[in-house]
Amino acid sequence: MPASKRGEIAQLFKARNNYLIGLIQQGSAIRDDSLQAVVDRVMSRLVAGNQLNRSPKLTLILKDPTINAFCYGEGTFAVTIGLLSRIHSGDDLAFTLAHELAHFELDHVMTRLLKQVESDYLGNYAQDLPACFQIM
Repeated sequence: MPASKRGEIAQLFKARNNYLIGLIQQGSAIRDDSLQAVVDRVMSRLVAGNQLNRSPKLTLILKDPTINAFCYGEGTFAVTIGLLSRIHSGDDLAFTLAHELAHFELDHVMTRLLKQVESDYLGNYAQDLPACFQIM
């Protein structure tokens, strides 16, 4: 991978990390020990029951009414209070977290970032490509 693409990916990861830090600093993450303990217990159970190449580092609970969960790719996961309000059992939460763990394990975030960098590169330099290589 060319150094310029590695640099762009590093910049994207830095921007994503800064976004996470901003969420925490703005108070968008819920600090509720009992709720966090439930989420962490389910995540720990999933990690213990599977042979993962990497381990999750942090699971945030966000003050967001949307029903969502996501993986940031470097071991940080987030679930929204909107999702947790719709969860009926630990198994429901385990299903959702397992889905996000699969994204992490299969490196989907890095794959998506690579595609974004490649798309940006092609978009910026398409005019320099011979006509036979340009996307129509």
